[in-house]
Amino acid sequence: MKSTAAASDPPGATYYRSLDGLRGLAALMVAYGHAGYFGWVPLTAGSATIGVILFFFLSGFLMAHHYMPVTASGALSGRSLKYWAAFLLRRSVRVYPPYLFAPVVGYLLLMPRMPPDFQRRAQFADLAVFDELIKIATFQGELGIYWTIKAELLFYLLYPLVITLCLLVGRRAWTLLALSLALMVLNHFPDGVAGISWRVPLPGMWTGYLSIFVAGAFTARVARKIPGAWSGKPLPWNAITLISFAALALMVALISRSSPTQASIWQLEWLCAGLFLVMFVGLVRSDGTVGRLLSSRIGVALGRVSYSLYLVHIVAYYCAIKYLSAAQYGVLAAALALLLLVPAYYVLFERPFVQLSKSIAVNGGIGRPVTVGTDA
Repeated sequence: MKSTAAASDPPGATYYRSLDGLRGLAALMVAYGHAGYFGWVPLTAGSATIGVILFFFLSGFLMAHHYMPVTASGALSGRSLKYWAAFLLRRSVRVYPPYLFAPVVGYLLLMPRMPPDFQRRAQFADLAVFDELIKIATFQGELGIYWTIKAELLFYLLYPLVITLCLLVGRRAWTLLALSLALMVLNHFPDGVAGISWRVPLPGMWTGYLSIFVAGAFTARVARKIPGAWSGKPLPWNAITLISFAALALMVALISRSSPTQASIWQLEWLCAGLFLVMFVGLVRSDGTVGRLLSSRIGVALGRVSYSLYLVHIVAYYCAIKYLSAAQYGVLAAALALLLLVPAYYVLFERPFVQLSKSIAVNGGIGRPVTVGTDA
């Protein structure tokens, strides 16, 4: 389900309300998965990680949907450099400052617990507190859930290079597909395959993270090209969308029953990419029950505060324990803490930077939105 672009959106970009709701669903999956470790809800160990995978895929989709310069701008021209400089500044302003405030808010609310994990009780002198906050700001030390912010910022740094490659090759969709598949191969075979050895210059599961992000960008490029009909008959997109969401719920349930680790779940990135491709195409083409639910006022509102929900839900859980007798009232106390803290954090610490990021123009000035190309 879609609507015309909002006044703050780049020209030529269609605003899909259902994707806002889907972003909110991903944040809820993460929050629900972590609540299970507190004993407030049934533990579904795969929920949080699959929610993160959905976040990464959605990020790639939206990047390719909103930020794809026209071929005429040139892959390596001065105009394209200004375009990507504005893109990087816009995304950094949108993402990084709210992230920095999250551990500060957590520390103020939960002293003497130190963010972002709040797992260890310790007294900190002022200098030690400052040192810990500097470590958080530079992604050092124990980052807890906030490692994903580092991954997102890396996506933003690499995205201009990926699209420049697409412009140079001339076939954007095929280039994105080949790159995503190559990253998946490296994720499964980091040391080589069939007697051919190589060394991946990325730590841990980063090739998996990047493969999902690029798969999302690929999906955005092909979504408009997938035919709406087959042999003259319209495709049942509403049913396809409903089936894809049922498959997502089944996948989370089955993975959670197997006592998974993050590494084992990220080995299924190919399965997630295929499922999300079907899900996203179905959402942008259908107007069924799932799309209407995600596009509802509640769904859109949840999507808009999803980043705040992601940043502070662990803080809210510990606030529930400290201030709301969560040991006695359980999930009700946690829900109340989320309802109080998430909207407040969005209004005070996220929304100002959302508005600021929207004012950044392609030439580095203020007032005009970033230009978006609509060519195939």
